[in-house]
Amino acid sequence: MIKINKDFLNKEQFNELKNIITSDLFPWFYQNKMTKTKKNNEKPYFSHIFYKDYSPNSSFYYIAENCLKHLNVKSLISIRANLNLILDKKYYSNWHTDQSFKCKTSLFYINDNNGYTEIKDDNNKLIKIYCKENSMITFDSYHSHRLVSQTNTEKRIAINFNYF
Repeated sequence: MIKINKDFLNKEQFNELKNIITSDLFPWFYQNKMTKTKKNNEKPYFSHIFYKDYSPNSSFYYIAENCLKHLNVKSLISIRANLNLILDKKYYSNWHTDQSFKCKTSLFYINDNNGYTEIKDDNNKLIKIYCKENSMITFDSYHSHRLVSQTNTEKRIAINFNYF
């Protein structure tokens, strides 16, 4: 099941998170490719890892806590913010799953843009979900998905959650 929650956080919570993650002081780290697949056509991007290996990995971890409360997380696997820069034409990342075991994946969009996420549902039907700020998509981790880049804004920012 694929669930979309618009206006996921209240305005105050969302604006606080957005102001921090889009500020010049927020650290982003260069990544060579978007997925763990062995294909070579991947584009680079920037990330910020809030949580991995069973513990917070960033002094900014606190900005994800309101999302975690609303997601009803029992056990956390990872939290990572992704920043994709504008491209001249649409780019499609490789199809992938975030984890090799069953859990939940949620994507939280920080800004509006014409990029989107494509997800294959249980019937292998393609679902296209556009990036709308303060929207959260939640789906079972076994659903393959991919990023489709934006061409109308300088940045596309989303936070990726994996959890039970």
